[in-house]
Amino acid sequence: MKKPLILFIILAVCAAAGAVWIGYDAAKLGNEKYSVDTREYEPVSREAATAAHKETESSKTEDEKSVSQNITGDKAAYYRLESEYGYVVIYNEDDSLYDKTDIKMSSLPRAVQIEILNGKELFSERELYDFLETYST
Repeated sequence: MKKPLILFIILAVCAAAGAVWIGYDAAKLGNEKYSVDTREYEPVSREAATAAHKETESSKTEDEKSVSQNITGDKAAYYRLESEYGYVVIYNEDDSLYDKTDIKMSSLPRAVQIEILNGKELFSERELYDFLETYST
């Protein structure tokens, strides 16, 4: 008789602990450190992005322009990052393939994933190399 009673008590305690845990999780208690990004993301058109880039380029001083030209090799470049089969792929301005990377989309921050899914645009080789340096393994 004692064995079924002990088994019942153990199961009742486990069920009560499970109910408390589910209620605690459902009430989201203690999840303050896990915040969800609820900002709306509005894709930017190529024309608007190009205009914004030209505006920032025109506001640079002559010294900044010469430094950025030396870094990029004196040529203006345009690249677009997209996702294919879960990896980041780089396209040239004329939509030809520039390179397939080993960067997994799942390894990128959510905001960067959204930008790439919408066709992240880079306006210089320096921006491209900075991106690759930051997110390559």
